[in-house]
Amino acid sequence: MNRSLSIYDPFRELVRRSFADDTSLGQWIPRVDFYETESAYQVTLDLPGISKENLNVTYENKMLTISGEKKVEKTEGDYSNHRVERSFGHFSRSIHLSKDVNADSIKAEMKNGVLHIDVPKAESAQAKKITISSQEVVS
Repeated sequence: MNRSLSIYDPFRELVRRSFADDTSLGQWIPRVDFYETESAYQVTLDLPGISKENLNVTYENKMLTISGEKKVEKTEGDYSNHRVERSFGHFSRSIHLSKDVNADSIKAEMKNGVLHIDVPKAESAQAKKITISSQEVVS
């Protein structure tokens, strides 16, 4: 009998949980695309079957939080489930934004089950090009 001892590795466990199937953890977690441009952060979430009335987007202390609920669809009548793979329930995703943003200009738009959030950076957080001056030496 060949047994190997497995040492607990917290980083490996974090990676395993991060890439696990959403339903394996007993909750629904929507996927997020998050990227940064020179002037803004862009966030996109796939939220099929969720109305904008069941969503909340908040910004506080450099943390953008998207939360909501995907409600169970009730089916009337006498039936038996053969397979249920879709997940339902509450979710919350928070993204730390490292730079200052213009909170009053954050915009969120829901289109065809996809939520797009535009988070403009504050003027002070945007990259600025510095002009280099030169002086000619006259001999």
